[in-house]
Amino acid sequence: MDGNEYGVRAALEAWAQAVRQADVDAVLALHSDDVVLFDVPPPMTITGTEGYLAQWRLFWDAQGEGLFDVSDLTVVAGDDVAFAHGLLRIGAAGTEGFQVRLTVGLRRDGERWLVTHEHHSVPAG
Repeated sequence: MDGNEYGVRAALEAWAQAVRQADVDAVLALHSDDVVLFDVPPPMTITGTEGYLAQWRLFWDAQGEGLFDVSDLTVVAGDDVAFAHGLLRIGAAGTEGFQVRLTVGLRRDGERWLVTHEHHSVPAG
């Protein structure tokens, strides 16, 4: 694993930990101001940190602190941009939760990686 892949993986784990703890400041610190979110619940497209945070508040209001575990993560990282995809188990604490697909685009900002695009989806069917 090279340094760029390691940095992306570390940023995504920090993000997952921040979501599990409902730590608003830490979640936002890992995202660009112009982040675009394609989420499971409507609206289909959310742009910017204000809308992004509003969507997370709905999530935390529904479940509180809980499951937000990334698995099967694949990372492709260049020097300035990266993408990752994997599976995400979400749900309230003490439950099995449910699994969604996760795709994330990131860009380097100095020494840190920021999420610029986040996509959660459930299989159709």
